[in-house]
Amino acid sequence: MRQGAAEACSTRTITDSLRLMEEVTVGTYLRRGEAEIVRARLAAEGIDARVVADDEGGLNPGFFAEYAVRLVVLAPDREAALAVLDPDAQP
Repeated sequence: MRQGAAEACSTRTITDSLRLMEEVTVGTYLRRGEAEIVRARLAAEGIDARVVADDEGGLNPGFFAEYAVRLVVLAPDREAALAVLDPDAQP
C-alpha cells in the first residue's frame, strides 16, 4: 500500500523531531561533582545538559568509576556545548 502525502509528511516530521531529541555525549568525567560543575557552566550559557551516571540511585557513588560519568546535550546543541567546553578548539 502506498503512503499518502500527509502520512509521508507526518512520518518525516516525527523522524526529524526524534533526531532533535537525540542526546549526544560532550564529556566524560571520573566524578559526578566534576560533571555537575560543567553542566552548570553550560546552563550559564543557555545550554541544557544532563549528567548520566550509574550510581545505583546514589547508593553506590563509586560504582560509575569504571564506566565514567557522562555529560549529554541534545544533538542540535552539541557544537555550542563543545565550544563552551573547549573555546580554543579549532572548528
